[in-house]
Amino acid sequence: MPDMVHKPEVFLRIEERYRDPALRQESLRRLKRARGAEGLLGVGQDHTTGAKGGDHILEEGVRYRSSPEPVDESAHILRDWFGSGWGWTAPNRPDIARRALIQTIETIDKLEARQKKGVVVPLQIVWICVPDKSVFEASVFWTDHSVTTVFRTGPTPMPTPEESKQKRVDRQRKEPGWVIIRNDQDGTPEVVGPTIWDVPPPAAGKKKSNPRRRRGKK
Repeated sequence: MPDMVHKPEVFLRIEERYRDPALRQESLRRLKRARGAEGLLGVGQDHTTGAKGGDHILEEGVRYRSSPEPVDESAHILRDWFGSGWGWTAPNRPDIARRALIQTIETIDKLEARQKKGVVVPLQIVWICVPDKSVFEASVFWTDHSVTTVFRTGPTPMPTPEESKQKRVDRQRKEPGWVIIRNDQDGTPEVVGPTIWDVPPPAAGKKKSNPRRRRGKK
């Protein structure tokens, strides 16, 4: 569950794939043919790039610290995103995800058609959670030069308070963003996250000297 705004690795892969017009059109054709959750997983094979792999449209993307072993990601998607594993009650979740990606691609196509040849319209896909388990929806919005797709879902349960706390820390270290909320006690504004700023940057390596400059210096 995102503490703020989350971008699972699979969203990064989709963003990268949709930068290529040919790959984007292949995904669009398969998305229009897909039916049901299993069909959507099949479309997800298009979104595999690089060595990390992954063969589905949506994934939670962060493993529990207490469960380092690999998981069957396809089963995870069918059970948790599109089944009852996380207790979400919104109907038609696979079709909502499919339609959202179709609208995303078609919006990119229209915007790029207005640009000079070769101009790529970048895409951002993010995931946020709300308290209501009956919520599963997507928004696609754009400017002349970019497209943003947002998935809003119900909350995802944590097995234990300890894992929930650890996962929150892990999330905040990775989520580059700030959220301003009301303090529970007096309602005053409070800025939340990210703890990534508390992590010192890696030590910079020593600069190598330039022998030519040293020899030529009088």
